[in-house]
Amino acid sequence: MKNIVLITIIALITMSSCDKDDATFNISPEGNTFTFEAMAGGAILSYALADNNDIYGIEVEYEGRDGDTKLVSGSYLGTQIEIGGFIEEVKDRPANIFIINRNHERSNPIVKNFSTKRCGALSIFDNLEMRSYWSGFQIQYNNEDNSTGFINVGYVGMNAYTKELDTLLLETVTINPGFQKINLTGLKLENPDKVDAVVWTEDFTGTIVKKMHYKDVKVLEDQICNGENFDFHGSSNELEYFKLSWKYLFDGDIKGTRRMETTPSNAFTFCSGNNSVPGEWIIDLKEQKRLAKARIYCPLKQNNGHSPWNFALFLKKWYPNHVKVYASNDMNANDWVELGEYYEPADADDDKTWVWPLVDPDGNMEDIEQMSITEPAFMQITFDVLETKYQYVKIEVLELFDYKYQGSWHPANDQSNQVSMHEIEIYVEKE
Repeated sequence: MKNIVLITIIALITMSSCDKDDATFNISPEGNTFTFEAMAGGAILSYALADNNDIYGIEVEYEGRDGDTKLVSGSYLGTQIEIGGFIEEVKDRPANIFIINRNHERSNPIVKNFSTKRCGALSIFDNLEMRSYWSGFQIQYNNEDNSTGFINVGYVGMNAYTKELDTLLLETVTINPGFQKINLTGLKLENPDKVDAVVWTEDFTGTIVKKMHYKDVKVLEDQICNGENFDFHGSSNELEYFKLSWKYLFDGDIKGTRRMETTPSNAFTFCSGNNSVPGEWIIDLKEQKRLAKARIYCPLKQNNGHSPWNFALFLKKWYPNHVKVYASNDMNANDWVELGEYYEPADADDDKTWVWPLVDPDGNMEDIEQMSITEPAFMQITFDVLETKYQYVKIEVLELFDYKYQGSWHPANDQSNQVSMHEIEIYVEKE
C-alpha cells in the first residue's frame, strides 16, 4: 500500500513539472498590436502591449538564415525588437510572437509574417565603384538604406612571411550611411602601374557576405610641378631686406635651409599683408595639368635671430589651420571647382598640429646636417582623380591657429590677420 501511495505522489509531481515547463496562459489578443517593417539584413517589429499588469514582455521565434530557430525578446517597457542575421532578401517568413507573463509563461503564439531586405554587406556592391587613385586606388559607394556591416579592402601582393602571393589587407571600416569614399595608398607592388584590388564584406556576426576581385586597376603616379615660372596673385609682403616675398613659396626650400645658411635676419619665406585672413591666393601654373595634391610647409624650428619678423614667423599663430583648395581655367571665374580641404581645430594642442616641428621647444635645429636628416613639416590636401586639367589653383585660408602671448608687446599679439606659408608644392600627374 505504501508503495502505491509513493508511486502516485511521484507521478503527480512529474505531471506537475511537465505542465509547468509547457505552461501557457490565456490572454486576449485585443489591445496588443504587432507590425513588422523590412530593413537591411532583417526586420523591425514594432509592438504595443495592452495595459495589463500581468504582462511582462514578449518573445519572438523565427527561422534564421541557416534554418535554425532564433529567439529574441522584448520588455513590456519597450516598443521595438530587431530581427537580424539575414543576408539575402526574405519574403513573408512566419514568426511566432508570444506574450510573456510575470511567471515567465507564454501565451498561445500569434503568427505574423515578416520580410527583409538584403543586408548592407551585400547590397553595398550594387553601387560600389573601383577607381584609380594617386599611388593606390579608391572605392566609392552610396549607402542610401543606412545599411551596416564591415568593408575590408586589400590587394594581391607578396606575403612577407610566406614569400607567396596573397591578399594583403589594407583597411577595415564600418559601412557608413550616405556617399562614402575610401582612399587606399601605401601599396608595395612589383608593377607600380596597376593593382589587383580585393573587397570583401562582413556582417556584424563576422560572416563573410561577399568578396569581389578587381583586376588591373590603374595606379596613378604624381610629381611636383616645377614652380620656377609660376605667377602668384594675392596679398604679399614684399620686403627684400628681410627676404620676404611670394617668390620664396616656390624656391624648393621646404625646411628653412636657406635661412640657416645665411643670417637669421633673412627669412626667405612668404607673409601676407594685414587683414588678409580669411583670404585667397591664386597660383598660375602657366599650363593646364591634371592636379593630384597640394602641400603647404612651415619651416623647422631654428634660431629666431633679432628681427621681429623672424621672431613672429616662428609662432604657430601665423600659420593656417583651415585651408580649401580650388581649381579653374579662368582666373576671374566665379565657379571654381573645390578640390579638397584641410582642417585642424584652431585651439588644438601644439603637439597635435601640423606645425609642431616649428614650435617644439626641444626641436631646435642646430645645424644644416641636423636639418637635412629631419622630416619636413607640412599639411597635405590630396585630390580625387580629375577628368579636367586646370591651369589655376586657388588657396583659400579660412582661419589661423590660436596663440596669445601672456606679457607685454609681442608679435603674436600684434599680428593683424596675416598668414605665413613657407613653401607651396603643387603635385600633378606624372608624364
